[in-house]
Amino acid sequence: MTPEAAAFVRGQLIYSGRIDDWYVDIGKARREVAHHDLDEVLAAVVVGKTVTPRQTKAVGCAIENLQ
Repeated sequence: MTPEAAAFVRGQLIYSGRIDDWYVDIGKARREVAHHDLDEVLAAVVVGKTVTPRQTKAVGCAIENLQ
């Protein structure tokens, strides 16, 4: 999906999914972002908190493998 993000710590996937919750569906955006998912995970890593791996559903266009 685009946009979609992944965060790794020491080679372990700790987060994958949406960057934030601005879009609820394709073409349907909120007035304001309520959750900055990726930013929240990265901020926790920076201050040394233990982050439980999690995944959220990204809203966007599918990325095709053209190989």
